[in-house]
Amino acid sequence: MPEGNIRSKFTLKNQATTGYFGLVQGGWLPMLYGCATPNMICLLDTNVFDGLTGAFRNKKNGNKKAIRNDLVEHLYGSHIIINPMLYAMESPYDGPPPLEDFASRFREGVQKLKASLPKATVLDDLPRLLGAYGLTNDASENFSRTTRFLKAISGFLKSPVPHSNKAACWDEILDVANEHNISASSITLTASLIAVASANQKNAARNVLKFRGGYNDKNAYNAAFDLFALEILLLMIATDESRPIQLCTRDRNLALLWAGLQPNNIHFSDDNSLQYNFTPAEDFLPSEFRAKWKSLVEST
Repeated sequence: MPEGNIRSKFTLKNQATTGYFGLVQGGWLPMLYGCATPNMICLLDTNVFDGLTGAFRNKKNGNKKAIRNDLVEHLYGSHIIINPMLYAMESPYDGPPPLEDFASRFREGVQKLKASLPKATVLDDLPRLLGAYGLTNDASENFSRTTRFLKAISGFLKSPVPHSNKAACWDEILDVANEHNISASSITLTASLIAVASANQKNAARNVLKFRGGYNDKNAYNAAFDLFALEILLLMIATDESRPIQLCTRDRNLALLWAGLQPNNIHFSDDNSLQYNFTPAEDFLPSEFRAKWKSLVEST
């Protein structure tokens, strides 16, 4: 597995031909390469989960046209280890589902994966997973807080921010973050500030946050869920630093955001809270905003 930080400037063009990314500590790698890594835990984004189970279901029904990539063929006989938590967490609610619905959806996800990938190890001990990754009832409130914040700042970011307005927009977003109790060091606020500051025309942070005209509840939910997936990945890394983990996704912008944030020093503090640092790539956070961002993070 590659070591060290991988900058967002590192091209994803080669991987775009297959469209499957593995987000790992240090950056990203082709998902198939990650699947071949011994003892790698694969946390499936819902777009990968649906693609795998749907493709195998179609294969079982004799629909050859549904099998269009080598990923599903490759994984059929694979002994990969899969965590289905993200599938279970997606719901029609404004945040993670109630525990009873989550448990039901989790069992459903386990059954689908075991039927589709008979040689895979599907992590199915729900109580252990919940305890290991520190997921509590607070997750629902944190998720709702994130969606409210994103809707509140969407008016500032429905279109790319002109350079002359970036500094003022940065300050306005900080004010809204304070009103919604969004931590300065969080993925949510960091991604939002990058959406303002990035000089890159293909702004990965803005794309992940789904900012556009007519921003609605669904946009905010989908954006918050993507950020939540990255938080789960950070939790998994901190829980077992010796175990390789990848978040499997087809979302190119999510891969770019993760690689460009360059998360490091991921661990649990003495009070068992998750801690990490970001070192945003230069094209994510230009020099004129880097000092402001460092001052903000250091003040928390």
